[in-house]
Amino acid sequence: MNQTLEAMESSLNQLLSILKKNKEAVAPDLLQTIYRDSYEELKNTIKHEAEAYVKAVTLPGLKLNVNISWEEQICIINQAIQDSGMMKEISRCFFRYYDLKKAYQLCLQLCQRINEALYANKNMDSAIQTPMSNHIILQPPKGETPNGQYMLR
Repeated sequence: MNQTLEAMESSLNQLLSILKKNKEAVAPDLLQTIYRDSYEELKNTIKHEAEAYVKAVTLPGLKLNVNISWEEQICIINQAIQDSGMMKEISRCFFRYYDLKKAYQLCLQLCQRINEALYANKNMDSAIQTPMSNHIILQPPKGETPNGQYMLR
């Protein structure tokens, strides 16, 4: 694991620890009223750092084909992300379970599923590993299910 990923994990672990303590020690109505601004800022910071983390773990392992249009591959990737249903579980790992290790494992599984979807495309015979500059959008769950889109942007 590189230093950047370790630094991301360290930062996320600290933020998730603060979120967990807030949820355990402060009444939900106080988090939504008196402490609303700082609580929302904390969740937003976690969201952005979690997006960067998911990107850092998932995207470098994707095998893209330079002979196929970027748009076609993005469509396949987005469909694979949507079909996998894994973004909801990854989001829960951060915002409900505070479990970075589980999120890491799910990111690796997501990368594998995306690569399988890319390879299933008949034009991907000559796939090569190419870095991606896009990112995955991660939304914190609201109630039982997250409200938002999970896609490359």
